[in-house]
Amino acid sequence: MGNFERIKIAIIEDNPIVRSVLKVLLSSYSNIIFEIVLELESLIDFDRLDTSKYQSPDIILLDIRMPEISGLDGIPMLYKSFPDSLIIMITDVEDKDVVMKCIQAGAKGYLSKGFDQQELINGITSVAHGGSFISPAIARKVFDHIRNRNNMIDELTRRQQEIVEGIVEGLSYKLIGYKFGISIDTVREHIKNIYKKLNINSKGELVALLKF
Repeated sequence: MGNFERIKIAIIEDNPIVRSVLKVLLSSYSNIIFEIVLELESLIDFDRLDTSKYQSPDIILLDIRMPEISGLDGIPMLYKSFPDSLIIMITDVEDKDVVMKCIQAGAKGYLSKGFDQQELINGITSVAHGGSFISPAIARKVFDHIRNRNNMIDELTRRQQEIVEGIVEGLSYKLIGYKFGISIDTVREHIKNIYKKLNINSKGELVALLKF
């Protein structure tokens, strides 16, 4: 038994069938011992928990769609209680914006429901060993988004790209003009053309487009 790797797991998932499947898949793997140290059906239950009575999990398998507190909103709560744990989202949500929000919030992996045992094990071990993991179908959507974003940015002139950088840095129109030696009216005209090229209407859309 001393040669076996041991990984402590927490499962937070509101679907009892999914919880059961996870436990079966993790119990039958030959080279690693997966120890379930915590199992809950909601983050409401976690919020009421005295976490000092539980071992800190190495990996937290977290569903996104749960009642009252979503998995996305619960990420900071989990890291506050278990700062050394690593979170992997387990979900049927494949929206790239949701994926990126979870990653930005601190999730280290993203597994699409429908995974088989090998994908589950690969995800857990990759994250436990310092890497990250995204199910292939979801990864393709994320990389498609990045490629499309980069293609759109490449269509901007150098000056427009500089102004975009200023906006993302949080600079005012006045400071952007000062930084590049142009008038505020010129800054506004550039921004108008940037929005038109990128088919967006606001600074918020621009910042969201450039995230990740």
